[in-house]
Amino acid sequence: MTTFNQDNTPNAPVPKENNDSGKPKKNESQEELITGSIGKLLLKYTLPTLFAMMVSAIYTVIDSVFIGKYSTASLSSVSVFMILEMLITLVAQGFCGSGGTLLAKASGANDKEGMHISIAVTIKILLVFSILVTGILLPFIEPIVVLFGARNELKQDAVDYGKIILAGGPIAYSGLLFVTFMIRTLGKPGVSMLFAIASSLLNIGGDAILIFSCGLGVKGAAYSTLISQIVIVPFGMWYLLKKCDISLKWRHFFRWDGDVAGKIVLLSLASSFPGTLWNVVNIMINNQIHHYADPDDVTLVLAVIAITSRLTTFVLIGVQAMAMAGGIIWSSNLGARLYSRIKKAVLDVCLVQWIVCMIGWIIFQLFPSIFLKMFADKDDIDAIVVIGKTPFKIMMGAMFVRFGSLTAVFMYQSLIRPLVGICMALIRRVVLYMGLISILPGFMGLDGVYWTFPIADVISCIIGIILIVVGMSKLPEDGKPNSDWDFMVCKCSTKEEIIFDEESSKDGIEMKEIVTSSV
Repeated sequence: MTTFNQDNTPNAPVPKENNDSGKPKKNESQEELITGSIGKLLLKYTLPTLFAMMVSAIYTVIDSVFIGKYSTASLSSVSVFMILEMLITLVAQGFCGSGGTLLAKASGANDKEGMHISIAVTIKILLVFSILVTGILLPFIEPIVVLFGARNELKQDAVDYGKIILAGGPIAYSGLLFVTFMIRTLGKPGVSMLFAIASSLLNIGGDAILIFSCGLGVKGAAYSTLISQIVIVPFGMWYLLKKCDISLKWRHFFRWDGDVAGKIVLLSLASSFPGTLWNVVNIMINNQIHHYADPDDVTLVLAVIAITSRLTTFVLIGVQAMAMAGGIIWSSNLGARLYSRIKKAVLDVCLVQWIVCMIGWIIFQLFPSIFLKMFADKDDIDAIVVIGKTPFKIMMGAMFVRFGSLTAVFMYQSLIRPLVGICMALIRRVVLYMGLISILPGFMGLDGVYWTFPIADVISCIIGIILIVVGMSKLPEDGKPNSDWDFMVCKCSTKEEIIFDEESSKDGIEMKEIVTSSV
């Protein structure tokens, strides 16, 4: 076995039995992420994540069906407020994903203290965020829903739903996202899946009871959402602390690590910033619909937009699940400086994502009426098909290229380069979506709103693929330090030795672990 220092010059051979000297031993999941088969790892992490996200997406669809059957107007009202609800979730998801990225990188470098700090700082950031969101937004719920497009008969349902969600939603959403993200990052994707599925099933059952049996309507949907997440979070926290080789101490919570917190906030912008801008786009879309649509058709047109958004989300869960699985592998191998494994994982992820997007595109183009009818009450079924069939097909027209920009953002976030992801979001949301939604309706009327989606998707995919290719070309050879990518190092270390096992790799060199020696 041969060792290399930071300038990639060889040191004297190090016996295998001394690899663990002075360094915590890696668990099986940590070792697998930097030595296991890329294909098997993607399968292991994608399938549980995909299944959990599918159940969650099915819940979202069923929730919309329940509300739509209760009242099409109620569905439109809830969809308007869900712009804000989605924004809150995306920001919390950004913090969790960023904390998970640092956790995975510390895990790849076998830095136990770094792992504990990443988890503790993420918890504190989420608590502060949840308190601020509830305290600032709840008193202004009425003007907020009006701003987002809930007017006339839509306003009251949006306010009723929003008050309940803002009262407890931020802390509930943050808690569930935190436990599922961290458990998955620590090599337990199946357990993470079970917690997410349990929450979704509780939500579906709660909807059926509270919306119809108790006659609470949209309030029942809001209560069901909160209860289903609050019940699961304590069990998830118990599993994370007791079963995932995590030994948090009180000192981790009372100590504020500004460097780690800054990285989490900055990295979260790469994932939450696109969602933030997307909600601004949704506000613009709602206002353009009010301006250009026939007043009698506004409610149905908003419902078509909501249906399209939910079904798009349902298809893209496959794309996102692959990107999330890839992110864990990319971050862990970045910590271990195994750049060739990162490149292979990126290519595998993009290929499977394209296949998923193609399948979704074909289905939606062939059967638009079936999907529209699923969400309407019996009085509006014929009308929503007449009004929504063509817009639905147009908005879904570029589904087959939706993977490019999303994967670029996830890749750069996982490789600790958030500014590139933020720039990608600015191009997609501001330059393309906001620009097109402002310009096209002036020439095409309501059709301009619909055509914004496929045009922006095609252009952003091309840009995303270019960024992926450029990013991969900048990665160095395995084991070499790279200031462009590898700038987050363990604070307790001043020297790194990179150890390779020349016997077990078909290429002759495979990194097994990083041993950090303190000076």
